[in-house]
This record gives sequence, structure tokens and C-alpha cells, in this order.
Amino acid sequence: MKKFLIFSLILGLTVSITACGSKGSQEPPALDDMIQQEPISEEEQALMERSIRFTSDKLLSYDTWKKVMALPNLECKNHISVYIDGVVLGNEKDLRLSGEPELEENGLFVTYKLIEGKLPADDSMGGCVIPASMAEKMGKKVGDKITIETPLGKAEYEITGLYGYSEKGEVGGLTEENSPLFEIFVTPQDIVKLAGEKSEGYFLGNTVTCATPEEAKNFVDQANEILKDYGVKAMLSSDSSADMFYSDSNEMFESVKLEGTDFDGNALPEDLLAKDGVTMVNVWATFCNPCLAEMSHLEELNNEFKAEGKNFKVIGIAADILNDKGEINEDSLALAKEILSKIGVTYQNMIPSNDLQNDTLSKVTAYPTSFFLNEDGKVIKTVMGATTKEDWTRIANELIESLK
Repeated sequence: MKKFLIFSLILGLTVSITACGSKGSQEPPALDDMIQQEPISEEEQALMERSIRFTSDKLLSYDTWKKVMALPNLECKNHISVYIDGVVLGNEKDLRLSGEPELEENGLFVTYKLIEGKLPADDSMGGCVIPASMAEKMGKKVGDKITIETPLGKAEYEITGLYGYSEKGEVGGLTEENSPLFEIFVTPQDIVKLAGEKSEGYFLGNTVTCATPEEAKNFVDQANEILKDYGVKAMLSSDSSADMFYSDSNEMFESVKLEGTDFDGNALPEDLLAKDGVTMVNVWATFCNPCLAEMSHLEELNNEFKAEGKNFKVIGIAADILNDKGEINEDSLALAKEILSKIGVTYQNMIPSNDLQNDTLSKVTAYPTSFFLNEDGKVIKTVMGATTKEDWTRIANELIESLK
């Protein structure tokens, strides 16, 4: 199952959105827009100085989330962004119940569009939006009731709307065949009702703001006192040295076995991993703007460390070249090749094997995600999100030093 949650650190802001796609037939200017970063304006810099982001998507209890949001001087409060996996609706299994308020503002209809009906009201309960294709299979329509089964119990909802892929999603090569729709959208209140306020199933996904930089600094101090035992850290969005880390480098995977081919179907070199050193495995997707925007930095990083004689390599894995059947999507492959050529990427990129795709990449919930491996393939650090070249340089140097 594909998960389209992107965390972008390009401007130091943490944003969770539904991913939009790209396709090889897309016009070149659109691809250029995805690759190039716009400079930060004075207005954006001022906003960043009074904005706060959170450096992990570790799950919190609803009580803890409320304590953070109850701190004084917040001007724009963070919403709850939560979901429950393993949902069953009739014969449809392995679905996701997503609690996302303000769906249009959060980017739902970048990739999707509302085909019929309406979204549940932000403060309502009991309404849902389901894929139109799923409704057709089940013989359901707007206004009908459905009962879903979740690991936390059953719930009944009224269908308020039906959705499908938007024009942008279709241009990006997303179809029901290569990426079946699997999310049922409800309000966060419905998730809280199912999960309970004490369960640890909520995360601080978006940026919050205060009226002034001084108030933002005070908020960071107070929030970190609450969050100190959760592996989550609050920091100013203007702090470009901040990374979006899992606090435990082995939390996602203990090791990664790199199997697959290069983009031309050739076998990968035997010396794929840096001997006695560190290999950065950057998992990216053709539809992910932050992934594309940081590639030139990774190219420079790879070349500079090689010139300095440091045991460090960068390897890219294009995560959206294989479809759900494990077959190569030729359009996605062509676009991936075009991206690397246009940016001038020379470091090794690969198409994952089905085992690597299913056992490892299927668990990646955000693009880009980077694993840092030792020569045995053991994961020594995991980083979610894009960041600056300076940060990557610092991280790489620290890890190389730690292995000595």
C-alpha cells in the first residue's frame, strides 16, 4: 500500500500534504518548477521566526497533544492529524481511516477531487468521504450508511461525499490500477472517539505560530518541557540546523539489504556500500518536490566527500517506479531518468527489487526518507524530510567519525 505523506523542510517549515504526481509527458517548465527552489522572501523569513515546528511524527496521547496546544500565545493552533490503518469495509481490506480537518487547505484535492457530495464539516462527527470506485463496487451512494471495522472497534458513518483522482493526480500518472485509493476521510473527532483520549495515536504534524518571535521562543521552551519524554522536539522554523529525526536510528529498520538494478536494468556494483564508511540511501519519488529540490545538494555532497577521500556514498532509490504488482511503470521510469539528467545527478540510483519494495520501502511513510548505513547494511541513522546541504554535511561527518 502506498502512503502519500510528505514532510518538507525546504524552507524550514514542516508541512504534511497529500502528494501530487508527475509524469514523463509533463511539460518541461513544470518539472523545472519542481526542481528549483524559490528564495525565501522577507515576509516568509518573518513568519518563520514566529513559527514552531516539531521534529518527529512520534505518536502522543491526546491528553499530551491538548497540553501543548493549551500553552499561551498561540496564534494558529495545530490541528490533529491522525489515522487508523487495518480498516475493513465490506470486501475491501487494509484501508486507512484518516482524520484530517480542513481537507482542501491541507492539500487533499491537490491529488484528489470531490466527485460528488461534500466534505464532513470540520466540527462534525459521523460523516465520511470514500473513493467513488469503492462506492460503485459496493452499490453505495451519498447519504447511505456504512459500517467499518477497525482494530479499535466498529464505527458507522454516513457517506457525505465521493472522491477520486484529480486532474493533477492523473497527469502525475496516478490511476486506480497502479495506486488504488484506500483512504476513508472523517474528522479528527471521529478518530478520537474510536481511539480514546488516552491512547498514544496523535502526532504534532504541522506548524504552529505565535504573534511575535519572543512568544514563539517561550512556546518552544514550554512545549519541550511537556514533550521531553516523547522523543519529540519543538523548535523555531527559522532554525535551519534542525533535523527531522527519529530519535532512535533503529526505530524504522535495523538493516537494509539493497537489491535491485540500475535504471537501465543492469546489475548493481558489488561495492555498492562504502567500505569502512557510511552510505546515505535517499528514498525519493518523482512526484515529490522536496526530493527533487535537494538532489543537487546530494550530488555536491557525494562529489565533495569523494574528492576529500572520505568513505561516504549517496545512493538514490526511486520508490514509485514499481507499481503495486511489482512491475516497472515505464512512464515513471522515463520521468525519473529525465529528472536525474536535468539535475545532473551522477551518484548511483536504483530500481528496488520486489523484496526491497515490499519488505522495506512499503514501510516508508514520508518522502524523502534517508537511511544511513554502515558497510554491513546496518541502519545507524534515519532522517525523514529534506534539509540543507550544510545539515547533510554535518550529519555525514558525525556518522563517519562515530564509526572510527
